[in-house]
Amino acid sequence: MKLVSRVFFTVCVLLMCTNFAIADGAKNPKELASKVKQAIVAKDSKTISALYNWEGVKPDIEKQLKESIEGMLEEPARKAEVRPLPKDFQAVQEMDGKEFKQNLKVEGVITLVYSPEDESAIATMPYGAKNGRYYFSAPIIK
Repeated sequence: MKLVSRVFFTVCVLLMCTNFAIADGAKNPKELASKVKQAIVAKDSKTISALYNWEGVKPDIEKQLKESIEGMLEEPARKAEVRPLPKDFQAVQEMDGKEFKQNLKVEGVITLVYSPEDESAIATMPYGAKNGRYYFSAPIIK
């Protein structure tokens, strides 16, 4: 019985450490791109979700974002690239009569490339830094 409780305790500690490591964002944008690509390959929506900064995000927006994360897993991206912020990036967007802004100062985007033959087969995820770590930003009401 003592062995079983030690094994159980060890597994719990490992799971807690893994979750803390996953939720810790990334050291830099390249690592953020690598983590999201690995999570997509593993079909691990929880890891992708943990790469977001959820601060200030309303539950309905969080639900929509998590649904889009699930959608990312349907067709795996071929690569994840760090790209500069597009010139036409809109820091404030209007939806349903409300204005939204990103919850981090956006520094660039991670672009998921689905098909090397089709330049339009991409998804763009804005990112920024918080406390020296990089996360995907999310929209909040302005």
